Amino acid sequence: MENNENQEVDNIESQNPEPLETKPAVEITSKYLKSTTRISGWLVFFLFAIMLGGFIGLIKAILAFDLSEAGGSYLIAFSDIFLTAMCFFLASYTLYAFSNRLPNAVFLGKNYVVATFVINILILIIYRANDIEFSSEREIIDLVKSLIWAVIWFCYLSFSEQVAEVIPPSFRKVYTHNYVINVILIVIPLLMLVGGSAGIIVSEMSKQSEVASLRQNLVLQENERTDGLVVFTVPQDFQCTEEDVEEDGVTITVFRLTSDSLSAKITMFSSFDSDFTSETFDEYCEAYKDEDMDDCSPTVFIDTKSTINSYRFYYRVIKYKMFSSLLVFWRFGLLYDKKTDKICIFFSVNGDNHYDYMEEFAKGIRFL
Repeated sequence: MENNENQEVDNIESQNPEPLETKPAVEITSKYLKSTTRISGWLVFFLFAIMLGGFIGLIKAILAFDLSEAGGSYLIAFSDIFLTAMCFFLASYTLYAFSNRLPNAVFLGKNYVVATFVINILILIIYRANDIEFSSEREIIDLVKSLIWAVIWFCYLSFSEQVAEVIPPSFRKVYTHNYVINVILIVIPLLMLVGGSAGIIVSEMSKQSEVASLRQNLVLQENERTDGLVVFTVPQDFQCTEEDVEEDGVTITVFRLTSDSLSAKITMFSSFDSDFTSETFDEYCEAYKDEDMDDCSPTVFIDTKSTINSYRFYYRVIKYKMFSSLLVFWRFGLLYDKKTDKICIFFSVNGDNHYDYMEEFAKGIRFL
């Protein structure tokens, strides 16, 4: 009887086991994720790539600073540096966020990737719209590779299990200041570009108005000509014609002087250059020489720098050997007035070197 009762008690206890202890839910925090997860593999490569890319981009922007390329506008010239500096800051912030397992780490990484993608697309659009040629084929390849890598990294951040482990989707969060960074990254460079462009337009309009006024009211001698920037004397035995040419939205007066007795023809015009250097002279010389004559054994015959009428005078003569006994001389001169940032360019070609008429022509030029 007693055995039956004990058996019944055992049956009752087996049917009603004691409840199992449940572990409390772990609160996911940055500190917890930092102690339980490790950044490795492709995520390390991603963070290294954006830091290196951001740093190189900033250094390139600083080294490429060129006021003349920006139309003399500091706002436009510095907009590129500001943009690359912001990208480098965003890359650094992304590295810090992942290292400390911050909730906004993935958002920052995607922001950097999208920013570089959009910047490279805009570069392509601007180059295409303005018929700007890339300096080398390598530059085009690097830009296309950047676009491809941007797509790869965006997909990686969106679908990678490692990224989801390091920064779980449920833990992710976007702070208000993250959107502020986006606004700064986009709006400030845009305002700098718009402001700089507006300044250039206003400055050009002012210069054009001043040039037109001077040209209309200036009293000239019979053998003098002007475009509103310079006044020059037509040399003896030369005839002069002029033509207004539209270049980059600006009207430039081109003078052509010919001499039958010297078998010479001079082309001359003037403009502004706020960032003129000796290297700029080389660029002008390369831009206006006849590339078709490069196969004719070109030799620099004269290359001098001097002062004429208090202006800096750069002069280069290149000798070409057309046939066994035929020599052709291409002459290129440039006057620069540092006070007004005005330049006067004139070049000529002829087959005689006994009389160098270009320096005499330069002496008859004065800036207004």
